Amino acid sequence: MAVNSGKVIANLPLELAGLMTTKPAEHIVSKLTKPHEIVRTKLGAILRAPFMQTQFITLPTVPQLGITDKGLIDTQKYKIIDSIVEAE
Repeated sequence: MAVNSGKVIANLPLELAGLMTTKPAEHIVSKLTKPHEIVRTKLGAILRAPFMQTQFITLPTVPQLGITDKGLIDTQKYKIIDSIVEAE
């Protein structure tokens, strides 16, 4: 889900705990095209697949970072990391 100014601008519902689906991969890939495009054009994301980047932050293979309802967390210092980057 992508939100801009409090409004949902892109969404891909996943029926298993909001994390997974029983649908074929081809179905999901085709449904991700529009949200990726919206996030790139409306929010300025520069990644080819912006939603995939956040998926891996929650894995134990990234021990220094965590993502919670409070934002991005430095798990070594127990501090919230500012995720807003101002362009110069």
